[in-house]
Amino acid sequence: MTLSICIEAVQFTKEYTNLRQLTDALYMIARHACDVKVAEVVVIGEGEASLKVAAILQYFITPGYLVRETFKGAWKRGLDKNIFSEARKCPPIRSLKCLKPWKREDNGSGNSNGNGNYFREGVAIIRTIRRGRTSSGKVARLNVKDRTTEWVNVGLGNSLKLENERVPFGVRVTVEVLGEEGKLGRLVSSKTAWGYCGYVVRGATDAAGVFSGSGAVAGEDGYSKVIGIKGKSTDTSTTTTISSTLPELNSDDAVLIAVNTLSELWDSRVETCSFLVADACVAGIALIATARSAVV
Repeated sequence: MTLSICIEAVQFTKEYTNLRQLTDALYMIARHACDVKVAEVVVIGEGEASLKVAAILQYFITPGYLVRETFKGAWKRGLDKNIFSEARKCPPIRSLKCLKPWKREDNGSGNSNGNGNYFREGVAIIRTIRRGRTSSGKVARLNVKDRTTEWVNVGLGNSLKLENERVPFGVRVTVEVLGEEGKLGRLVSSKTAWGYCGYVVRGATDAAGVFSGSGAVAGEDGYSKVIGIKGKSTDTSTTTTISSTLPELNSDDAVLIAVNTLSELWDSRVETCSFLVADACVAGIALIATARSAVV
């Protein structure tokens, strides 16, 4: 089963008006989403609210050594550099093995799988190249026409070179580190390395964009189930109840859980996940349901 969560950013930030409240609420979502292996978190909206919500959610699944590389572009575009001041106080999400510090002597814990393989999350970078001058004395232009690179920042103090592979600039990758010096590596899938390495954060300007961009996670047919959950504090007088119970879910379903505001999010138990969240509006329709004991 593939699980996705949809958050309406403006409504969410209205309920949590200061950075600490917002960060705590988003940390709860991130932590429990990782516990049940949510594949995708979709943030609906435009402007500062959506950028803030998406950035904090991304921060919680980003190794500390990649924060600067991951967000430097957003900072240049105006993202507040103090936005993670509260997020830094939150403990790392325990279920994400990829966030743990890398050590050669891990012997099966941390970032080693116990078979001599050592993995590291990284971001593809443009390595600084010393350029010569043309005959007229001008600095020669750097030709990066294919927008790909063989260099990855994996937080080891030096750039790691991929073995016979190139990837687009700025993408996050999982690398198997080769050799004792950590200067060479090969690409591997995050599933091979970690089993699960967190959700993907995706933006959508409106409800239609939630569904039109679902193919990467939900497949060509999109989401097979959409569930909106209603919380304790929601006024029921203006909503229409579609279902009072969780619909039957199959192992091959791609399920979208719609969340506008947060009343009370998760009550996790062994192999079960109980959702209790507030009003969820998708494409203008209020979807209300209560999902309890959903085996995932």
